[in-house]
Amino acid sequence: MGTSVFLSAQFQGQAIRALEEGEIERLGAGMRLFARIDLGSVPVFLSAMAEQPIRDYLLGRGSTIENALRGGESIDRIVAGNEFIDSVYLYNETAGILSTRSGLEGRGRQSDPGLLALLSSVRKLGLSRYVMRRVAFEGESGPVNVFTMILGNLPREGERMRSAFVANLAERKIRAVLVGEKSSGALYIVDDEGRFLSAPDESMFGAEASTDPRFPSILADAEDQGSKTVRASGGERFLATWVDEREMGWRFVSLSPERALFAPVLMVRNRVLAAALFFLVASVGIAFALSRAVRARERSFGLAQAYLRGELDGAEARALFPALRYPCAAALLRADGCRALIAVRGPAALYELGGELSTLLGSATPGTQVLRVADNSFLGLVAGDPPEARETIMAAAAALRERRGITLGGWILSRPLSFEELPDAFQSLQEARRLDFLRPEGRIDELGSDGGEGLASSQDEGMLPRIDKAVRSLGAGPDAARQATALLSLLRECGDPEIFRYAVAAAAGRVLALLGDSAERDLPGGAARFGSDLSQAERLSEAEGLLEAAAARLRERGDPPSERRQRELVGRVKAIVAERLAEPSLSTAAIAAEVGLSASYLRDVFKRLEGMALYDYLGTARLMRAKELLLRTGDSVREICDCAGFINYSYFFTFFKKSTGRTPTEFREEAERGPISRS
Repeated sequence: MGTSVFLSAQFQGQAIRALEEGEIERLGAGMRLFARIDLGSVPVFLSAMAEQPIRDYLLGRGSTIENALRGGESIDRIVAGNEFIDSVYLYNETAGILSTRSGLEGRGRQSDPGLLALLSSVRKLGLSRYVMRRVAFEGESGPVNVFTMILGNLPREGERMRSAFVANLAERKIRAVLVGEKSSGALYIVDDEGRFLSAPDESMFGAEASTDPRFPSILADAEDQGSKTVRASGGERFLATWVDEREMGWRFVSLSPERALFAPVLMVRNRVLAAALFFLVASVGIAFALSRAVRARERSFGLAQAYLRGELDGAEARALFPALRYPCAAALLRADGCRALIAVRGPAALYELGGELSTLLGSATPGTQVLRVADNSFLGLVAGDPPEARETIMAAAAALRERRGITLGGWILSRPLSFEELPDAFQSLQEARRLDFLRPEGRIDELGSDGGEGLASSQDEGMLPRIDKAVRSLGAGPDAARQATALLSLLRECGDPEIFRYAVAAAAGRVLALLGDSAERDLPGGAARFGSDLSQAERLSEAEGLLEAAAARLRERGDPPSERRQRELVGRVKAIVAERLAEPSLSTAAIAAEVGLSASYLRDVFKRLEGMALYDYLGTARLMRAKELLLRTGDSVREICDCAGFINYSYFFTFFKKSTGRTPTEFREEAERGPISRS
C-alpha cells in the first residue's frame, strides 16, 4: 500500500513536470505567433493606406462612386491576402462608410452598428494598437470578437474622426491557429491591462481576468514563466502554466483540470492499491519485451542496409524484405529543406517522416518497403512497374506536403528490379544523389536504364580554378549580373557538390566584402542572414535567387549616375516632397519607390549632396510648412498638423516643441504679440 502511494506520487510529480515543460513550449510558440500577427498587421495596414484608391476615398478626392469602386477592390484584396482579417472599413465624413462586408454603406444603414460611436470616442481610447470589441455585424448569427485597429488623424476634442482606416482582426481565426493541436490545457491570453485577449468562452473576450477566481494569483505572480495550482469558484483544482511576452506585457496561460489529469492514478491509488506492484512488474516486463523488439528491428534495419551496400549474402538478406513484391521500382527520396524541419520539430521528425512515408506508400501499393538510409534520405521500394510506382510516390509526396508541410524530392530508376538487382540499384541512386544540388526542390527525377552511368559529372581537374576565378571576378558595376550568371553556369556544369559548397561560401564572402557597410541595408534579410543563407544553400536554385539579388545591388553600387544626374535626382525628390508633403505616408521608402531606386542608395546620394538625411529634410519641410500656416492662417493646430503631413497630433506637438522650444500655440501667440525668432 505504501509502495502504491509512493509510486502514484512519483508519477504525479513527473506528470506535472512533463506537462509544464510541454505547455511552456506550446505557449511560447503561440505567444510568438500572436505577436507576429498583431505587430505584423500594422505595417500591412500602413502600406495599404498609401495605395492611391484608398487614399482618394479617405481624403474625398474626386467622385465618391468611382473612389468607392476602386477603393473596394483594394480593401477586398487586403482581406483576401490575410487569413486573420475579418473585415476592413474606410470612413470619410462626407462619403460615409465603405466596407468589405457590404460595400458602400453611405451614412444610412451600417453593417457595423458601433463603428461611428467608436470613431467618436477614439480620443478616449488613446493610441492603443488595437481595440477589443464584440460586434453584432449585420448578417451574422451572433456577435463576433474582433481586434480593431484604427489608423488616421485624431480629431479635436468632442468630434468624430474625419477619415479613418479600420481593420478588424478576427479573434476566432487567430485562436484557431494558436490552439493548433489538441492539448490538455485550455489557452487564455491576458493583456497588460488584465483583460482577456482570448479565451475558450467567446463571451469572456475583453472581460477583466480578475473576475475569474483562478486568475488573481496567476496575474499577481512576478515570474516570467511558471506553474501553480489554482481553484475555481466551485473548489475544482487546476494546474496553471504561464509564459510572459515581455515587450507587450501579455501573459499566455494554460489551465488543465487536475481531476482530468490525474484521475487514472488517483483511482489506482484509492481503489486498487494492492494491484500497484503487479502493474509495475507487468510494465517492466512489457518494457523489456518492447526493448528486445526494438533491438531486433534495429538489427534487421542494419542488415538490410548492409545488403544494399553489397556487404551481405543475398540468400541471408532475402528474409529482411518479407513483404516486398517483385518486380519493384526503387526511389531515393530526400526531405528537402531538412534543416528547417529539424529546427522546428526536432530530430525525431525524421523518424516520424519515415514511418508516415512507409504508411502512405504501403496503403497505396501493398508489398512496399521504406528504409531510412541517411539522416534525411529514404529508399522507397515500391511494388510494380516504375511508371506506376512514380505516380504512387508523387501522390505520397503531395500528401506529406499537404499534411506536414514537408517537401520530398529525389530520384527514381526507370527500370523494374529483381531482388538481386537491389544493391546495384541502390548504388546508382546514391551516385545520383551527388547531383541533388542541381535538382530543383521538390522534384523527383528519373534515372535511365543505365543507372548512374549516364549522369553528367565533370571530371575536369581545372574546374575548381575556373570557379575560383569566377568568384574573384564578382564585382560592382554594370557587369555584376553577367559575372553572377557566369559563376552559376560553371556550377551547373560542374556536377561536384563539394565544389558547389565551396563556391557559394566563397561567393557569400565576396559579396559582403564588396558591399561593405551597406550590405546590412542592401541585402535581403541583412548581411548576416544573406551570408548564412548563401553559404548553406543546398541547391543551385537557392543560390541563384540570392546571387541575382546581390548582383542587382552590386550593379547599383558600381554604376552611380553622373553628378548632373544625381543633382537632377535630388531636385526631383525635393519636388515630390513639396507636392506631397501633406501625405503622412510620404517617407524615404515611398519616395525611393517612386523614383525607382533602393531606399539605401537614395539616402546616400541625398545626404552626400545636401549634407543632411532625407528623413531630416522631410521633418524640416513639414516643420516649416506648419510654421507658415501658424503665422498666416487662422486654422486650428490640429488642422495644421494634417496639412503639414504629420502622422498624428501627439507626434506633431512633441516634434514642434523639441525643434523650436515652444508649443505650436505658444509660437502663434508670440507672433501675434510681436516679431519672433523663425528658428
